[in-house]
Amino acid sequence: MSASVGEFLQQIRQLLNKDADFGQQCSTSEDLCRLLADGEDLCCLLSVLSNGRISPEGDGTVSFYSMNSEMFGRRNVKFFLSKCVHEFQMKREDLFEAEDLLLLRRPDRVLTGLRRLLSLQGLPNPANERMPSVASLDYQPLSCASRRQSDFIYSEPETPAAAASTPAAQLENIVSEICHLQAQLVDRLSLLLKFHGELRGPLSEWSSDLLDSTFKHTEHLLQVHEYFKQQLDSLAESKSAANFCTNLGSMFLQVKPRLSAVYSKYYPDYPLAKAKMEEAFQQQPQLRRQLELLERHFNAESFSILYDSPSKQMFNYQILFERLHRTAEKELATISEQAANSVELAVVECRRLLSHLNERKRYSEQEAATRQILQSIEGLPEHLTKLENVGLHRGDGQFRATLGKEQRALVQKECFCLLTDRQLIVATPAASSNGSSQQPWAFLFDVSLYENDLQLECRAGEPGGLQLKQSGKGLVRFSRPGAKKLSAGVGASLWTQLLEVRAANLPDGWNSGGHRFRRVTFEEGSECSRCRETFAGLYFQGYHCDHCNQQLDRTCLTAFLRHRPVSYPLGGPADSVASRCQQLVHDHLDRWSAERLLRRSQPGAFLIRQSGEKLVLSIRWQRAEAYHVIIQQRVSGSTGSQQYSVDPKNGIWHQSLERLVTHHRTNTLTIENVTGICLLELLLPSIYENFN
Repeated sequence: MSASVGEFLQQIRQLLNKDADFGQQCSTSEDLCRLLADGEDLCCLLSVLSNGRISPEGDGTVSFYSMNSEMFGRRNVKFFLSKCVHEFQMKREDLFEAEDLLLLRRPDRVLTGLRRLLSLQGLPNPANERMPSVASLDYQPLSCASRRQSDFIYSEPETPAAAASTPAAQLENIVSEICHLQAQLVDRLSLLLKFHGELRGPLSEWSSDLLDSTFKHTEHLLQVHEYFKQQLDSLAESKSAANFCTNLGSMFLQVKPRLSAVYSKYYPDYPLAKAKMEEAFQQQPQLRRQLELLERHFNAESFSILYDSPSKQMFNYQILFERLHRTAEKELATISEQAANSVELAVVECRRLLSHLNERKRYSEQEAATRQILQSIEGLPEHLTKLENVGLHRGDGQFRATLGKEQRALVQKECFCLLTDRQLIVATPAASSNGSSQQPWAFLFDVSLYENDLQLECRAGEPGGLQLKQSGKGLVRFSRPGAKKLSAGVGASLWTQLLEVRAANLPDGWNSGGHRFRRVTFEEGSECSRCRETFAGLYFQGYHCDHCNQQLDRTCLTAFLRHRPVSYPLGGPADSVASRCQQLVHDHLDRWSAERLLRRSQPGAFLIRQSGEKLVLSIRWQRAEAYHVIIQQRVSGSTGSQQYSVDPKNGIWHQSLERLVTHHRTNTLTIENVTGICLLELLLPSIYENFN
């Protein structure tokens, strides 16, 4: 224990003395997080910092879980921070939050908090000694007991290496860290394959089924990361961080399809495989002991660290790319703007990939839930046992239904109701526990996405009070078993809400602007027209417009509908002026990126960006400030067309964004709390223009 605490303190000192950018060495950051998640080490660290005031044995006031696990890590860190506030008289805002460290969400704040903690500012004199002197603890390789308080205060390195804190040096360090992170993962995956080879041996007690699920994707992960490592090493061969940044965006775009193909299968299977492995460990403890023996044999990290490392890799890429981009922004004097834009492109694409993978994981969980529900329903036709024919589960419940068709009423039946994004299934539930049998049956209602003739009718005085009717299908009335009589509309709320859920599969505007999107199943390997990602899910569902032939996933469809009107083939044409104005609007540009662009531009430079559901005009005025003005929108009462204004108080409205810009090129733009002339001069291009 003492050795690990000493090592922990040494790692903190190395971080503080090396650079102000916490987490510059990614492996060190992981080790720090792991140590801080261990309650025993935290408790001993408090003992060292408080000169024995807080006892690691515990005195009724310290209650750490001495378990290095993700479950207790958050609790340990929170308790650790609260003790620091109480014992060292520190303010909570002077430290950091547990998530800032465990998720590396705010590494800069973590570093600042550690500095303040190690300097022990405001520490009161200890009232008494609750344990033997810490001098008796042999900390190796750093003897904390022999250090004075001033030894823990951060100081700049005495060597000329202090220049390493410059943005240029930081850029080089982050580049080497990216390459090191990738090489580390390749080594871990190679080691996992060695574990796999040993566990397949004749003396192994691991079953072939358990081995197949545990190591299902290891070989493919190794192949794609070896390829990624080759690409990174080729960029780093020039020994120029500027060259690395310039080519990082295009290189990541080249590698991204391979990463997506492997991780789209790995992400959904990883939690299932890990749960299956843990269940096997509980039933057969000798399997875990065999892993421990192999860890000693290979002199390797714990198997759990090796096995979990691919699941964290994409998030690590995003963190490192973001740090590289922030540092590149500080070093624009020595690297080109194209290099900074290339790094930003890598950041954006990495975020999109993570979003896609998380969406794929959610699809997989929903597919598993739908399969489980389908297995509990008897009497389903064979084709409805396949997900590609049924769709994904949206809601279910146990009801009493009165069925009728062609004016012939059927008896009431206890039934199971399953709502998917394609149809409503009313069917016989699983056999009851008392052994009573009934003729299995299933009654289906098509739930189409827009041309839907499914009618809902609330029936007063009936429990449940809801009747569904569809042409050619008959009707079904629902009531809740044992429910009290409810007024009209109240009892129907449950299934009304469930049926409204399926409408959420199409975002608002799916049939506006001349579009007519519908949800369809594409061929395997089909790509979204916008982000070029393959469609997720078991049956590759996405959205297709019958008029413009675009095929999009849900995320891209929401963004696409904002700015892509098309001519309606049977109705009136879309506003041609509005269609020409779409180049004015930047889809993926936040406030920070807009200000960065404007800072490097002349006064009067402007752009229009999307912010949620609103349009914002960002402009650089005579000084360096960037101003952001919300563009007001309204629908004209006389013509029904959209109008825009940044000066609605004076009643100035324009029929299009283009006319608004033209007007304010020659007429002063009114901005609150700003005096002087403010005209729109130069429209800035998108920062992604060179990469699309």
